[in-house]
Amino acid sequence: MACSYGPGRYDLNYEEKGLDYPYAYVRWTEKRNMEAFQRLLDKGQINIDYLTTHEYSFEEAPKAFDMLVKKEEPFIGIALKYDVDKKHSKEIIKTQAVSNVPSDLAISFIGAGSYAQGNLLPNLIDSANIQKVGVLTNTGTTSKRVAEKFKFAFCAAEEKDVLDEKTNTVFIATRHDSHAKYVLKALKAGKNVFVEKPICLNETELEEIEQVYKENGKPVMIGFNRRFAPFVQKIKHKVGSGQMAMI
Repeated sequence: MACSYGPGRYDLNYEEKGLDYPYAYVRWTEKRNMEAFQRLLDKGQINIDYLTTHEYSFEEAPKAFDMLVKKEEPFIGIALKYDVDKKHSKEIIKTQAVSNVPSDLAISFIGAGSYAQGNLLPNLIDSANIQKVGVLTNTGTTSKRVAEKFKFAFCAAEEKDVLDEKTNTVFIATRHDSHAKYVLKALKAGKNVFVEKPICLNETELEEIEQVYKENGKPVMIGFNRRFAPFVQKIKHKVGSGQMAMI
């Protein structure tokens, strides 16, 4: 099976919305490749037992890594076994001391991908008058790394941790299809909002945001950065106010 599974890989309409490709158009889609592989496993026509040569409990992970490094015995695949019945609590990891000094801006980030780390966060890291509160991303490791690098007080595990009373301003830099959801949650929590473009993806979302905004009264700013870039402004000035200016 190909590493990328087959047609449909990275297609959000296919992978997340379930819009399949017609059989006559694409014979072996990602899903059909997986199903064929599972059928072969079920019939015993593919044997993968030999791929796993060693098993360790998660607590014994250092032993597994020692074996990889020292190469004292042959191996192919190493499986780490987890205690699936054990309940894991979600926690806030503090990376800086939380300041008790009042601040006009106490900011938290929801989403901190490459754009946020390359453009938004560097402009805030050395601002003495901004209190950097919490960071929430899809993965705990990214949240912790970003919080430490950009001097936030903590990395969060849940939305409520960055929407409580310690934060008054929320930056939203997640995927486009989640912007409206987080804007609404932040406004309903009484926060000022900065959201990267677009604020939403359809008129229904926009109408809901408009309604909550009117009820809440908190500022909402959208990061339309490119249209205000100096070079873009110069181009618009050169083009003038004719039909080309409407593009």
